Amino acid sequence: MKSNKKGIMQVTDAQIGWGMALIGVVFAGVAYGYYADDNSYSVAAQHAQRVSEAADKYISDNFDSIVAQSSATKVFVFDITTLKNAGYLPSSFNATNSFSQTYRGMVLQPTVQKLQTLIVTTGGVNLSTGKANKIGIRIGANGGYIESGNAVGSQGSWSEPLSKYSFNPGDGHIAIAQFFKDGVSGNDFLYRKAVSGHPELNAMSTNLSLGGNDINSAKNITASGLINTTNATVTNNITSANASVTNNLTATNASINNLNAGTTRTSGETYTGGWFRTTGDTGWYSEKWGGGFHMTDSSYIRAYNGKSIYTSGQVKAGSLRSDGDASVAGIITLDKISVVGTSCPVNGALSRDDKGSTLSCQSGVWRSARSDMESFIVIGASGCNKNYSYAACPAGNRLLSGGYNLTYFSGNASNAYNAPDGSYPDIVNNRWVVTGAGSNNNCFAAYAMCLR
Repeated sequence: MKSNKKGIMQVTDAQIGWGMALIGVVFAGVAYGYYADDNSYSVAAQHAQRVSEAADKYISDNFDSIVAQSSATKVFVFDITTLKNAGYLPSSFNATNSFSQTYRGMVLQPTVQKLQTLIVTTGGVNLSTGKANKIGIRIGANGGYIESGNAVGSQGSWSEPLSKYSFNPGDGHIAIAQFFKDGVSGNDFLYRKAVSGHPELNAMSTNLSLGGNDINSAKNITASGLINTTNATVTNNITSANASVTNNLTATNASINNLNAGTTRTSGETYTGGWFRTTGDTGWYSEKWGGGFHMTDSSYIRAYNGKSIYTSGQVKAGSLRSDGDASVAGIITLDKISVVGTSCPVNGALSRDDKGSTLSCQSGVWRSARSDMESFIVIGASGCNKNYSYAACPAGNRLLSGGYNLTYFSGNASNAYNAPDGSYPDIVNNRWVVTGAGSNNNCFAAYAMCLR
């Protein structure tokens, strides 16, 4: 029997089923939307973490260079291209995140040797504060976002004014505080083992104190500064810019720029590429034979203990002086050539002429020491009437005497002039002079007797 009740909608089971299905679709769509958003936040966070890791390695490996290019007010800037070119990100790495934002790294040096790094995204989509915060949460404790001119950590865990870095990408961008990471950077630890590509992990950046303990089983110790030790025993090599040893230094091989020691003793030979210097009146001393060389003033190198100096070679000096006798087993060779009659430096000096004759300095003039001196005559040109006739000794020869010859006389017996008016030596000019006589044709030729 059919029931007809007016004003009441009849809902079949099928209709109820369709309604429930529609509600399920709506809820599924909402859930998918939440899932899609959440996934995009996670992808963006993972992308930012990868950039953060690359930046951390880049800064660690280039620490000294970045320190030199930054200060408390001077910002060192790098980006994705920098990290790619340096090999810290692959060339295929996408420079932008899922919201088309790229990255800018900024480094300050608030205190010497201490870096402070902040990475922010720039450009792309300006996210809401809530979305940017969600991405920051997924990055971790160092993740955050930009709001009102500040980089703010997720959940408000930290805050950093962007004015310090002179750059603000605007709200809705992501921030990564490298300085907020737990622990300290790798270069604050000294690694026991070598890490490939990271020699800085095995290097100290401050003084090392062992608290009075030993260093054992060391191979080579290389120092650029001063090594101070009471005693040092080195089996193989020691290389140092400066070494100060109070007592003993024992080494098979030692290469040291400056060594300060009370006494240095070697059992083998000693080589130096520079000067062998002493700082007092000492020098080189032969312990076995009790002699050596030293200086006690600025003038002379002295033989210690009055030792004689011997060489089978040549001794060469600007001048040679003996305070006692001089003995020569061979010959004495006089190299300097002087001229008889010219001035000489000091009486008693010896020289020679161009023919090998010995000359002595007498009264300031070089004189020949030969006993068999050779004389010769020089005859001058005739001088007639009152004219002069000269006969000069050649240079290097000495005037001994002179005279004249009558070369022409007058036939007038009452007016004959057969003798000159003058016949005399001219010492200054090393010559003999004769003057003519009378007014008639009377001619005389002077002659000089010279010694050579």
